[in-house]
Amino acid sequence: KHGVGVSLALNDILDISSDSGFLKRFAGTPLMRAKREGLLRNAAIVAANMNYQPLIERLSERAQVDKSPIVRAHALWSYLKLADNGNISRSEIDRVLNAAQRDESEFVQSEINAYQRK
Repeated sequence: KHGVGVSLALNDILDISSDSGFLKRFAGTPLMRAKREGLLRNAAIVAANMNYQPLIERLSERAQVDKSPIVRAHALWSYLKLADNGNISRSEIDRVLNAAQRDESEFVQSEINAYQRK
């Protein structure tokens, strides 16, 4: 019998870097409907809305290297929200923004633009 248990740790979700890893973990569960992209997007949003600072480095990594532009954009939004609420230096925020500016995704660029307009 497949199942995910009563809860999922956000850090475990954000560590899923491939579709095969997602499939291995969630095959036969209702989470297959969300797909990896939807699950990671949602985890990033939850982390930011909970102001869960321990995930800031994982979100920075997902924002820079995830294969999905949707995940990268939401991870960037979440990272920036957490960074603004935490003790992240301006130079570190700028480093992540500079890396994101090289991203060709319009989703990622729209997050950068929205952040810079604030």
